[in-house]
Amino acid sequence: MRLPFKIAFRYFFSKKSTAAINVLNWITVSAIAVGTAALIIVLSVFNGFETLVISLYHSFNSDLQVQPIHGKTFLVNEVQWKKISELKGVRAVSKCVEENALLRFHNQQFIATIQGVDEHFSEVSDVSKNIYKGNFHIATDTIFNKTKNENVVQYNLVAGAGVAQSLGISADLMNEPMQIFIPNRKTENISVDLFDAFRSLQVFSAGTFAIQQDFDTKYCFMDFYLLKDLLQYNNEISLLNISLKSSSDEDFVKNNLKSILGKDVEIKNRYEQNSFIYRIMKIEKWIVFSILTFILIIASFNMIGSLSMVAIDKKRDISVLQTLGANATMIKQIFLLEGLIAASIGTLLGLFFGTLICAGQKYFHWLKLGGNSFVIDDYPVDLQALDFVRVIIVMMLIGIATSWFPAQRAAQQTWDLKSR
Repeated sequence: MRLPFKIAFRYFFSKKSTAAINVLNWITVSAIAVGTAALIIVLSVFNGFETLVISLYHSFNSDLQVQPIHGKTFLVNEVQWKKISELKGVRAVSKCVEENALLRFHNQQFIATIQGVDEHFSEVSDVSKNIYKGNFHIATDTIFNKTKNENVVQYNLVAGAGVAQSLGISADLMNEPMQIFIPNRKTENISVDLFDAFRSLQVFSAGTFAIQQDFDTKYCFMDFYLLKDLLQYNNEISLLNISLKSSSDEDFVKNNLKSILGKDVEIKNRYEQNSFIYRIMKIEKWIVFSILTFILIIASFNMIGSLSMVAIDKKRDISVLQTLGANATMIKQIFLLEGLIAASIGTLLGLFFGTLICAGQKYFHWLKLGGNSFVIDDYPVDLQALDFVRVIIVMMLIGIATSWFPAQRAAQQTWDLKSR
């Protein structure tokens, strides 16, 4: 392949008899470079948004979450709890009870999902690190009431930003109580007394968290034991949130949890807890990759015309090579390699400029998202080595495919050395 490569390399860079052929060659290279750069930039932006969304979801979710397969709750006895707490690879375990409830504040009402979490919750989730108003304080307080001249018990709740907004809870109204209504599990006949169908509790907003819209408009947090009593649970729990010492311990811990808790529960990691959103992001990325690849294929069709014109321009050279013993395979290799040289140069230029633009966006934040409703101000980018490998493979395949026809045609032609 050394001789065909040398000839192809010389054909690509040498002057042609017609200047238009040189221009067409570099137009082809430029089209490939622009398409490759666009592919890298778009994929990197998708990676940036994916990384951002994953980090937001990871701020809410724990490393592992144990859920009941059937029903709302499952049981964990003392022996099982001790085994889980002492399991190698487990850093912390937090119990949780969960229920939908009606919240009422002044004249506003909103249905939210309330999670009762214990004192270990901050060790398995980063919700407490995403408080933008107040504090993540769910413990019960005892406050001296000057009007009644006695100590009064105050129950606290931390709401998502969307929940607080729907209820109209602003910073200056956080010291006013709201009412929680939860279905009474022991009511048999709702039609007899509607008020007996619900259990209510007066709570105060201690803080507001803001992570991601899916969480901010749905969840509130309060004390585990308080909500457990309100729901009239005994030893039932809704979720077990577990943090790991290392991600490498995940499979080991999951297998041991299954043997400890049995078949009535399912154990999900961070990605499995939000599998739908991650799957959608992957599908979107592949769709965009396919569309841009199709555009690159169309742009690379210039190579067919370019190589065909080079073959016509170099017909005397081909005739000389055939006279010297070059067979059809060698002629085909020359033009295939010339097409690959054009594709390689365009790909390398595209990768270079695409990387340069992405690096500039990452460090200098050139392109802004606009508006004030986003978590970040500018487009995120994340360059990944696997994307570069994919783009290089795709471009080489496109180069071979578009070079094949003119190379095959050039190899099948018999040129007369005496003709001009």
